[in-house]
This record gives sequence, structure tokens and C-alpha cells, in this order.
Amino acid sequence: MLHITLDTNAIIDLEEDREDGIYVAEIVQAWRSNQIDLSVVAVSASEKQLGGGINETFEKFEAKLNRIKLDGVTILLPPAFWDVFYWDHALWPSQEMENLKQKIQEIMFPEMLTDFSKNKKSQETWRSKFCDILIAVSHAYHGQDILVTRDHHFHDNKVPLELLGVHGILTPREASELCKPA
Repeated sequence: MLHITLDTNAIIDLEEDREDGIYVAEIVQAWRSNQIDLSVVAVSASEKQLGGGINETFEKFEAKLNRIKLDGVTILLPPAFWDVFYWDHALWPSQEMENLKQKIQEIMFPEMLTDFSKNKKSQETWRSKFCDILIAVSHAYHGQDILVTRDHHFHDNKVPLELLGVHGILTPREASELCKPA
């Protein structure tokens, strides 16, 4: 059985019924039909939400998952890093996770600062990039097969990321093709 991870953009595509939302819905249907195993990463709750801001509680993220028919989806726990995780929804980072995070950051965002800027827009950009890094770490750490994303930071760096264990970086459309019955 394929183990597929949806990144934050795939969740948003489904939530907002964006162009790629139809493909994400097909992936969800394959999961509901027990053809695949489907996961999201808990750190997606930490990214900027519709209308701005971040979820005040993890329960608000779970309510969103329920609204968009992802109730019961496997939630992968990322490594815990201050300001981007929720208690009881992260793993204490091992040295292995920290090393993987560092290598992924060097590939995807080599220019990225490791701490927040005073500028709110810079904070939002930093948070978004850091959450992408933690999605990649979680996908690799938990041994997932396919990462569904339309984010060019993943696709532009597919080969080096796959060498680190971030396997199967596909667009929603590409992933939906894998989920169709033969």
C-alpha cells in the first residue's frame, strides 16, 4: 500500500476548492476506499490560515480536517521546534532529525535565517519556509512513499531531497494518477 503525505498547499487546495483540489479530492477518495494510506503533518496547523494568523490550538486544525473530509487521516508528528509546534503533536528531535532538518534547509532554503526577524512579513515567510522543511523531515523520517505538493521549492530540488529520503515528490495531478484503479 502506498503511504502518501499531503503538504499544507494540498490541504489548502482541498479547503479552498482550488484548481488542484480536484486531484487532492481523488487522492482522498482513494484513501477512503482503502487503496492508499494518507497522512498530513501536524506542523501544517502552524502555517498561516485563511484570513491570516495561525491556529490558536491544534483542535482548530483538527476541526478543519474534519470539515474537508480528512477526519481520521494519519497525522505525522514533526520534530518539535519552538514557535512552530503544538504540545503533544510533535516529537522531541533526535540528532538524526536535527541533521536531516539542517540538510533539507541547506537544499531548499540556503539563505534562510534560523531565527525570526522583527518584520511581520519576514516572520510569516520564515514560518512558511520552516514548516516546509519540517514537512520534508517528517515525510522522510516516517518513511512515506509520496509527498503531494505543488510547491516549487520541493520540485526544483527533487533529486537532492530524494537522496535524503524525501521520496516521491509529485504534484496533486501526478499523485492522483497513481491512485486510480488499474
